[in-house]
Amino acid sequence: MAHEIIIQGSLTLQRYSPALQGVGNLTISQTGTKCVSNVITLATGSSTAIQIEGTTSLTYLFVKNMDAAAWDIAKFADVSLDSSNVNVIARLRAGEFCLIPVKPAAIFYARSTGGTPDICYIAACA
Repeated sequence: MAHEIIIQGSLTLQRYSPALQGVGNLTISQTGTKCVSNVITLATGSSTAIQIEGTTSLTYLFVKNMDAAAWDIAKFADVSLDSSNVNVIARLRAGEFCLIPVKPAAIFYARSTGGTPDICYIAACA
């Protein structure tokens, strides 16, 4: 089966006229069969690994902070490249999300900076 991975994204800034907009989409035929979707509760100060069981060959990672306290500046979900949370690549406020094309064999971690928000992640190997 072809085109199992479909990626779409857009960013529009309407402060100016005309609006600034970046749009992209990509369709990929998945050669493997590995993928996972999960919702986990993050703990403050403790990192949780984000990976597909049985493989570390992620190629795409989507993460969304499911916390309901919109724009609470004391509660972030940090996505990082290490369990010590030094190399943070995304800081997600409530409702924010990111889509990351990743280097194969990368393992990502998530940690809360306050509270115990849930995050949803979807990871795939292409």
